[in-house]
Amino acid sequence: MRSLRKEATVDKKTSGCYREECNDLAGSYDMGVKLLCLPVGGEKKFRERFVDFISPRKGEWVLDVCCGTGTLSIMIAEKVRLQGVVVGVDLSPNMIKVAKQKGKHSNVEFVLATAELLPFRENTFNKALCSFGLHEMTRVGRRNALREIHIVLKKNGRLNVCDGNLPKNPFIRLIYKTALKVVEEETAYNMIFKGNLWGEIRESGFNITEHKMYFLDTLQMISARQ
Repeated sequence: MRSLRKEATVDKKTSGCYREECNDLAGSYDMGVKLLCLPVGGEKKFRERFVDFISPRKGEWVLDVCCGTGTLSIMIAEKVRLQGVVVGVDLSPNMIKVAKQKGKHSNVEFVLATAELLPFRENTFNKALCSFGLHEMTRVGRRNALREIHIVLKKNGRLNVCDGNLPKNPFIRLIYKTALKVVEEETAYNMIFKGNLWGEIRESGFNITEHKMYFLDTLQMISARQ
């Protein structure tokens, strides 16, 4: 996997992806995810739903952008088996450190890197995913990350996104808006309430092929191809 690297450096101070608080919360991140997933049936069930949506197959190369502590990367590695490869990328040193401590898996590698300048060659991966990572980025950061993902995917490669969605119901929307302002940063509010994630994905060269919504339409899964 290391032979696929290209030189990539980033200034965290100017990055549209880096969040210092994410690095600080790495030690308690897994517990926080478990608690946040309770309303949607629990973390394991929700992650399995996204893995099924991604549909990783034996022998595929899969890129997990904003992999956090690597739980999802490891689940996908079990699907692609030893013939495949999963690479998890995150800009938080502490997140990568926790991910690497989750046992040794010969077909998984965790890389400290920014999504805005992925250290891989063009046409490397069959699939890429980003789970609750895009809303942590600025608009510029998302644009850069989506374009980078497009570059490192093979022809007809697939991008899979799981993130927040703007519900149509006014009452649910009000509750969701209040909750976002309590538990998330401004980037999440801007993306979900003021942005156009579908448009951003299309502008990056992808064609959206599948869309599913969950939990009163506050969460969405998007699949898009080159």
